[in-house]
Amino acid sequence: MMGSEVKIMIGDRDICHLQQLLNKLFEAGFHNILCVTNNEKIKDCLAIETPELVIIDWYFESPNCMHIIKSILDRYPDTPPGIIWKKR
Repeated sequence: MMGSEVKIMIGDRDICHLQQLLNKLFEAGFHNILCVTNNEKIKDCLAIETPELVIIDWYFESPNCMHIIKSILDRYPDTPPGIIWKKR
């Protein structure tokens, strides 16, 4: 699968970190990227979108990162997307 075809979701409260990661992904050829800065909205977006990769801020608050990861695994029990959680 080519980079631009891969659907990626990034969840990060920090706009600066989000922009840096977004720039790096664009430079690498990934263009199908959904950015979520509000931790309350990430579950809603995951209910609509089916990303191949989710990159999430470990420090997301309610729902926290572990709850979000669990909801991803519950939604996609047979073929979950790749999940990367990042710390600052």
